[in-house]
Amino acid sequence: MKIGNVKWMLNALVFFAVAAISSCAKEYSYEGGPPAIYELDGAPGQCQQSQLFGYFYTGVATDAQDSFQVRVHVSSTGHYNIYTNPVDGIRFSAAGSFQDTGWVSLFLISSGTPDSAGTFPVVIPGLTGCSSSLTVLSKPPSSYYLAGYPNDCQNPQINGPYIAGQAFRSDNTVQVNVTINSPGDYLIKTDTLDGMSFADSGYFSAPGSRVVTLKGTGKPLNPGLIFFTVYSDSSLCNFSIPVQTAIPQAVYVLESGVGDTNYVCTPHVVSGSYVAGVPLNMADSVTIGIYVKTVGNYSVSTNKINGMVFSRSGTFTATGEQHLTLYGSGQPTSSGDFNFKPMIIGPAPLGGNACNFDVIIQ
Repeated sequence: MKIGNVKWMLNALVFFAVAAISSCAKEYSYEGGPPAIYELDGAPGQCQQSQLFGYFYTGVATDAQDSFQVRVHVSSTGHYNIYTNPVDGIRFSAAGSFQDTGWVSLFLISSGTPDSAGTFPVVIPGLTGCSSSLTVLSKPPSSYYLAGYPNDCQNPQINGPYIAGQAFRSDNTVQVNVTINSPGDYLIKTDTLDGMSFADSGYFSAPGSRVVTLKGTGKPLNPGLIFFTVYSDSSLCNFSIPVQTAIPQAVYVLESGVGDTNYVCTPHVVSGSYVAGVPLNMADSVTIGIYVKTVGNYSVSTNKINGMVFSRSGTFTATGEQHLTLYGSGQPTSSGDFNFKPMIIGPAPLGGNACNFDVIIQ
């Protein structure tokens, strides 16, 4: 065989080997051990279950607090090196080793200094990567705080219907009250929960009080009372969104009797052990009486009190008097006697949409 033919065959083999390696899910891995095999949630399109943390301004260098949280599915453990393409003078990256397979959340730390204001694509390259967007503000940040900080937001206005499985409309918004100390740019946003998030950015032109409308994006996945935290530059507060069940919706009431100061769930049985600082588990529950007129989907939840919530969603398949067990979640922050009010999340045409019970925390 001629030497030229041998060289051609060797070059072809090298080409196909490189092509095969670059097409698999290991393209972000680096040398120093076996590479991990993984794929980002949403690949190769829009990143799912992702969120940008921090505030990005023109001419202000980013730091470790400015990060890009992504969700990764690991098929094989090993080293990884995940990074975004440079955009507007900055990029996000993370390197390390995946010790377990399955879904993990990963923070990519930013570096660099934004060059200009605007909204820019944030792209993790490759077939196993995904993309998001980054907003860079140009003016100095405003000095302001959320009314109600650091507890519940003061008189939040929840707008629009929220139904499990239905995408947001333009009227799915939440209005929060803000006190402005000095003018400037602002960015106010919530965490992402149950497939939903709320945010708004802009410019405060003068000191004083103002109502800011946070625009909703996403689609609620599950019914219930969803508790959001609102973040700004130096303050936060909380509000809840009541997400109704999909149709068919059950028609039912929560049975109650008149107590000393309110309508007591009748009957009700508190089960489990409640100790301040100890997370609740499935054994921590409260069983209440209900009456079902029409079968269908239901959702019942209490508000979050002392770090705890009792809730349950499902489907009633029979009518008449029944017992419903609400399961506790969260972690009690202090000891004492606390009053909880389970409520029907959604329509309650027969009334009887709420009652009360007490839980003693040791």
